[in-house]
Amino acid sequence: MPTPGARRALPSRLLTRAADLLGAVVMGILLAVLTLGIALDEVASNRDVRRVHEETGADGR
Repeated sequence: MPTPGARRALPSRLLTRAADLLGAVVMGILLAVLTLGIALDEVASNRDVRRVHEETGADGR
């Protein structure tokens, strides 16, 4: 039979695991948003370069 202290520790361990899981989910979402932002910035940059090349010619003059 578990001791009374072990019964009190169980919710604490569950809360710790839940907090760790929530933290991992939040970090995953932040990483996905950061990656998407970098990808969209690259697309916009490539469009700008393409537009400048079309306006000035491929050699930049």
